[in-house]
Amino acid sequence: AELYKLEIWMNNVRQNVVPIFNTEIVVGRGSRSKPVDIALSGDPEISRRHVTIGTDGNGNYWVVNEGRNPAMINNNELSTGQRIPIRPGVGLNVGAYLLRIQPK
Repeated sequence: AELYKLEIWMNNVRQNVVPIFNTEIVVGRGSRSKPVDIALSGDPEISRRHVTIGTDGNGNYWVVNEGRNPAMINNNELSTGQRIPIRPGVGLNVGAYLLRIQPK
C-alpha cells in the first residue's frame, strides 16, 4: 500500500510526484554498485547515496544524510548519519533539488 508521495522540485518547477510504498527509501545519484530508490540526475554535487527517508507509517517521518555533500532542512545542514525528524510539506534540499513529503 502507498505510504506517502514524494514531490521532487528543481528550479521552482515540480519535476515529479512519486508514490512511496516502502518504509525506507534511498535518494541520490545512484550507480551500479550503489543503487537508489529515487535517482536525482544532473547535479554532480549529489552523492550516489545522498539521503535515506523513512517513515513509521503513523505519520512520523525522518531523514538521514549519507552524502559527502550536505542535505538541508530550512537552511539547516544535516549532520551525516544522524536521524532527523521531518514534517510533511517541509522542504528537504538535496543538491539542486527540493524534496517534499506529501502524506496520504
